[in-house]
Amino acid sequence: MEFLAPIFAVAGALAAGVPLILHMMRRVPIQLLPFSLVQFLNPVQPEVTRRFRIDYWPLLLLRILALVLLCLAFARPFQRSTENVSGSGKPGRSIALLIDRSASMRRTGIRDAVLQTLRSTVENLDSEDCLRVALFSNTVTTVISAESWAAFSSAERSAAITRLCSKYMADWHGTQTGIALQQTAEDL
Repeated sequence: MEFLAPIFAVAGALAAGVPLILHMMRRVPIQLLPFSLVQFLNPVQPEVTRRFRIDYWPLLLLRILALVLLCLAFARPFQRSTENVSGSGKPGRSIALLIDRSASMRRTGIRDAVLQTLRSTVENLDSEDCLRVALFSNTVTTVISAESWAAFSSAERSAAITRLCSKYMADWHGTQTGIALQQTAEDL
């Protein structure tokens, strides 16, 4: 198990001692009982003593558990796992390529660099790997979905990438990277 924010896991371990210390420092409550003959006695201040004995174990355990669970929730634990894309025993990777086609991609040389990166990424894929390709500017357009990539043969895959490279052209819209990342994360 791993944590996204491990500092909270450490803080939870340290915070678990706080209820124990507070239970140990609990003072005995002083009750004043009215009694008629007490008025003739000299007043004496009662001594406040600290008790180093825990009386309410279930309450102490519940408080410690509540603090630990709260810090554990803030630490956001997760378990890494790999998922097989194909039926083979070797796990495949799931790769998503987001290609920006906003107006900023109209600069000289950018188009060639993007297409070269796309080709080199596709060349480094194994047969078990799954690829998704999406173009985005102000909207996200999925060009190659995971299902269509899995259905393609090796020759069809290279033809699809060649078609994509020949049709790629930047538009004049602004970029909405956040929307593209969110949609791709949901697809993955």
